[in-house]
Amino acid sequence: MFNMIIAGVIGIVAALAGAQFGYDALFSDTPVKDGAEAAEELKQESTELTGVPIIQDNQVIGYVVLKVASVVDAAKIPSKDFVFAPFLADAAFKSTYAFAEHGFSRIRASDIEKLSEQIRNDANKKIGIDAIKSVSLEQFNFVAKSEIRGQILDKQH
Repeated sequence: MFNMIIAGVIGIVAALAGAQFGYDALFSDTPVKDGAEAAEELKQESTELTGVPIIQDNQVIGYVVLKVASVVDAAKIPSKDFVFAPFLADAAFKSTYAFAEHGFSRIRASDIEKLSEQIRNDANKKIGIDAIKSVSLEQFNFVAKSEIRGQILDKQH
């Protein structure tokens, strides 16, 4: 029951963070350009689903499963073949793992904003340029260890 409450809270917070991401994209301070020019400068990058173990009392209690989307300034990309997803996935894993130390029972929308900003900062730092303009969490769910085992055992029978 407690895990369902946590998953519900995380889902609500992720939805709020997505709304904030959309609001930021619409009302940013960057000058508005015509559609063709804007499409050439900004591009969307996403990661695959990433599982981050949540450890409590030296035991894995579950996993945060997340998918990160970002808006990248294409003018700052070293080459058009450059791929941001591995940098985003790495930053998402490390940032979420560190974030999980504070616990998910008291998570707030502002915490998701901080996590998104931390992922953006870490990825840009790792890349060495400030090309990632914003990060949002397309998916952000907690899955208890017992639920994963149940799913695996059900598939085996």
